[in-house]
Amino acid sequence: MSSCADQAHNEVRSFLAEAFFSDGEPRWYAIQTRSRHEKSVAGQLFSKGIECYLPLVDQVHRWSDRRKVVSVPLFPGYLFIRIIPRHESILAIAVVEGVARFVGARGAPT
Repeated sequence: MSSCADQAHNEVRSFLAEAFFSDGEPRWYAIQTRSRHEKSVAGQLFSKGIECYLPLVDQVHRWSDRRKVVSVPLFPGYLFIRIIPRHESILAIAVVEGVARFVGARGAPT
């Protein structure tokens, strides 16, 4: 296994260990995405039935010939998801292209 795969495996293991303390209710978690992949990841998660929250703000971007209002993430590089911490939901998120990692401490999401 590569070190990246080892890290992902350790994150899943830590996440599942926390699931034993879960009451079976959905919880909110933050995930880090690759740069400028927030909307793409949110769309993929939504298509898998995973509840996600991506706060957007409108900004005016100017070019030499025009101006355009563009919706950009309020927290670039981050997305919030609401899941019941189970093996299936972790794997469904891990295989989404553009997901970097769960935000947390020592490999355990918070």
